[in-house]
Amino acid sequence: MQKNKKQITYLLPFYGLIILSFFPLLNIKGVSISIIILSFFSVTYLFSDFKNRWSPNLNSFLYTSIPFSLYLLGLFYTSNFHQALKTLETGLPLLLFPLIYFIILGEKYIINEQMKNKLLNGFILSGSILIIFIFYYIFYSGAWHSFFDEDIYLKTTENRGRDIIRWTISNTPFFGEHPTYFGLIGIFVSLLSAFNISKNSKKHIFSLLLGIAAIIVSGSKIAILTFTLLTISFIYIKAKQNKMKLILGLLILISALYIFFPIVKVRFNQVLQTKFEPPKGLRYNSTNVRTAVYICTFENIKKAPLLGFGTGGYREGMINCFKKFDTDIFKKHNYYYNSHNQYLSFVLSNGILGFLLFIIWLAILFRKAKVYNSQLLFLSTLTFTIIFFTENLLERQTGNVMFSFLIFLLYKFNSQKNVS
Repeated sequence: MQKNKKQITYLLPFYGLIILSFFPLLNIKGVSISIIILSFFSVTYLFSDFKNRWSPNLNSFLYTSIPFSLYLLGLFYTSNFHQALKTLETGLPLLLFPLIYFIILGEKYIINEQMKNKLLNGFILSGSILIIFIFYYIFYSGAWHSFFDEDIYLKTTENRGRDIIRWTISNTPFFGEHPTYFGLIGIFVSLLSAFNISKNSKKHIFSLLLGIAAIIVSGSKIAILTFTLLTISFIYIKAKQNKMKLILGLLILISALYIFFPIVKVRFNQVLQTKFEPPKGLRYNSTNVRTAVYICTFENIKKAPLLGFGTGGYREGMINCFKKFDTDIFKKHNYYYNSHNQYLSFVLSNGILGFLLFIIWLAILFRKAKVYNSQLLFLSTLTFTIIFFTENLLERQTGNVMFSFLIFLLYKFNSQKNVS
């Protein structure tokens, strides 16, 4: 009986992770509840046999929790304590996952190959269901009629209409997701599926194609660009011969997508055709709005370059800057946009010193992936590293949880595998 009890409690953290792997299908409250369940199961595992299970890995915990440590450090000199607490709340997974993996579970809790695969398959399944549901709603709502209508996308880039497909993705009942993050989910559904396809198993081909379709339909420029670079890297790593032919074939395919899919063509053309100057009046689109965002970001960085403004402390400075522009787009958003760049966000909060620490942290993560010979950890880190250039990914729940769940899981799996 005692042995059975120990076996049950040993599996509790794994059950908690399985529940969490379905987070693409959960709303904010659902994700929070699943993290609470994982935490409770992990603590139960530890204290049911504390003497034999307590084996903290302090070094791994201190390393993996560096991003959250930067948020904590910025708390001590921020001028906006309320905003800082909101940032800490959103970023809590960056602390909880390292705490669970390396302190509560510790070195004695081994996530084996089978467990890791089940967790990743849980994400593939839930991500695929999310994509199918959103695709269904696009067809059900009639939004799909606009998919090949180039005129609609042209009007959108000139602020004379709405991007119906992207609006529908964001407003799908219960499962609505920001198009960029919908594209990011598509990237990881396709990436994880690609690693599961082998000569003996083709069952993940459908989810691979589904993920690629989600990337295209999302219309997210950074998601499409990231997927292209990721696929080139995947081919270079995996292909034993004819690498250049495969890469050339991929580029031809991407070019075909650019020609035949207006949602891709028009949105990339917008970047090339829009002057890199702030928006004026009603003449705004995602490109010139980002131009204003970066102008305000660097304007504020110059005021506190070394240590920044503390966590959330730059918000007032950004608001004052946006009020200078003669356009109603910023008024609609209460005169605030985040930096739309995770690296610049750390410069604003923690200065150049914090930025360098974050860069070093990512460089070590790449180094660890090479030492562990983990292609999946390397490509997953590469994905987030690219997305960080246009998104404050760690400051949104979907991005934060996805990063914390995937990166720290792969890090723990590979670090324990190489120790044992």
